[in-house]
Amino acid sequence: MAFAAFDFIRCAELCADALKQEPRDAFTARLLFISSFHCGKSCLLADSLKVAISCVGPEYIPKPYYMGLLGFALNEAAIGTSADALSCAKEGIALVEEYNSSKLLEESWIHPFAVHAVCHVLAANPEEGLRYVETVIDPSLWVGSSFFAIHLYYHIITLLMDCNRLIEADAMYNDKLWPLVHEEDLYTLSDASGVLCRFKVAEVLAHNDTRPQQLSARWVRAACQFHHLSNIPFFVMNLTMMAVLLEESGTHECAEAAVSRCREPFRQVFRAALSADVDALQASRDVWTSIGGSKGQVDILEKFRIWAIGCRAPLLAAEELRKAALLYPRVISYAIRAARYEARGAPVPVAQLTTEPGM
Repeated sequence: MAFAAFDFIRCAELCADALKQEPRDAFTARLLFISSFHCGKSCLLADSLKVAISCVGPEYIPKPYYMGLLGFALNEAAIGTSADALSCAKEGIALVEEYNSSKLLEESWIHPFAVHAVCHVLAANPEEGLRYVETVIDPSLWVGSSFFAIHLYYHIITLLMDCNRLIEADAMYNDKLWPLVHEEDLYTLSDASGVLCRFKVAEVLAHNDTRPQQLSARWVRAACQFHHLSNIPFFVMNLTMMAVLLEESGTHECAEAAVSRCREPFRQVFRAALSADVDALQASRDVWTSIGGSKGQVDILEKFRIWAIGCRAPLLAAEELRKAALLYPRVISYAIRAARYEARGAPVPVAQLTTEPGM
């Protein structure tokens, strides 16, 4: 009932308790993962999975699934090191490869959740992330695996962008991700929105590009169909980013309606985003993680904040990007974007940035 009522915090807590009672219940582990994803309870997810894994033993067939989820949770919660999280994901992949080579199961296993964890852990080292996905992991472990195939294309596109391989990123959106996006699946719409918004922020989306209109039309139809959309902040955030960054009037009206029905404190964050209010966005950063959607959601909000600054004060935006480049030196896109802003002129006070930016 908690999940049906969109009370993701309560659902995550109930699932954690249930998993303690029956650690072999993979369905409960899955529900715990989804609920934690939508409320930012990564520590609870990590702690619960560690206990469950210690109880099930090596003979438990779904153990690789647990290892993939744990790798994701450890990375999100910043528990241990990135090497610890990566080790969990790799162990899950190795177990599946062992299952498949030994013909333990009648059909070959796929393991997109472990591949997903690898993408998250190596986001700060995109070249290594791409190397791992392109040359180490067997594509049969994730290609064609329902929603996660789409979501993993999204991750690979972001890795390509962070390595400044923009032509390849654009082609993967067109050839791999977009054909699988459906208006009845809010997760795939969110993935497509995340990619196009990143294209816009990186200034690689042409003014006459028709892809925003195509995606906008699907969002509007989805919002009419899914009246519960406002109850899930993760989806509202993606719709809001789409509306502002891509300047779609129809999507903007749709986003405003969804935001108006959101509960606080999320409504305040989304209204700040819709108006590109830099000060209000800055003041609400402690809320971003609880929106859900992992560090990727925080990443696009931070990119959006810097973009809003850059519309009025390019040098201030460049300064923010230089700070990010120091924190993540392997993500070369930060320095490239900073150099572009530095070529554009003098800054204005941040207090003047609260009006809707022009493009």
